[in-house]
Amino acid sequence: MNPWLVLASGAVGLVVGASGTGGGALITPMLISIFGLHAGPAISSDLLAGMFLRPAGAFVHARSKSVNWRVVWPLAVAGMPAALLGAALGGHLGHQGSGLLRRVLGGVLLAAVAGGLLRSSRAGLRGSGGVAARKRGLFLLLGGLSGGTLGLSSVGAGSLALAGLGLLAPEMEGPMLVGTDLAQGALVSLAAAVGAVAFGEVDWAAAGSLVAGGLPGVLAGSLLSSRLRSRWFRPGLAGLISYTALSYLGAASYARLGVAAVFLGLQATLVFRS
Repeated sequence: MNPWLVLASGAVGLVVGASGTGGGALITPMLISIFGLHAGPAISSDLLAGMFLRPAGAFVHARSKSVNWRVVWPLAVAGMPAALLGAALGGHLGHQGSGLLRRVLGGVLLAAVAGGLLRSSRAGLRGSGGVAARKRGLFLLLGGLSGGTLGLSSVGAGSLALAGLGLLAPEMEGPMLVGTDLAQGALVSLAAAVGAVAFGEVDWAAAGSLVAGGLPGVLAGSLLSSRLRSRWFRPGLAGLISYTALSYLGAASYARLGVAAVFLGLQATLVFRS
């Protein structure tokens, strides 16, 4: 077990529990860029760890009654089989070489940052009641999309689903939005973890370190989510994730810095305006 990875995953878990921002968008790049894992083992190890981390955060929010279960179920019904298929495809791509999987991960990370911008641009809007009844089909579509990308790249159950929830259900805010996202992610992560073990390349030592550090971090972040202003995390995360995504896509360093600065500035503008 790597003590530095335990500490780093604890810090990431705190952010995930407090803000709902997907751990995959932070943990998988961390495993690749800092701890030297190839893309396939990094994704599979993160998916396995997520089976333990997301339920912990969801449990805290469920006890606080900050989960909209009528939204969770359609997301999970579509997301679980999609995550299993995505993990199978990710395992196949991983066996073809790490380069292709890194490019796929880069594209999904950029989509997650763009989704975060859309979510921030809708902050403060209000919708009418009956969200789950009127938009069940859209929630099924969102669940399938985020679940598939989760299984493929370990990114989706948090970053993409959270952005989609912000667009489809702007009346859900703060702990309710985070709790609903973590609850559906907990269910979808079970299927993704099964796929990771069956089709992927799990680094068991890395997965154990992620759970050891991330579990207390997620629990602490979930308990603090009602007190922290999670939106203040978003500009820094947008810049960091977009920079990492472009590095996986092979962009030059000046391009990475420029685009990351643009995403950071746009997200900061939206956060301060809301």
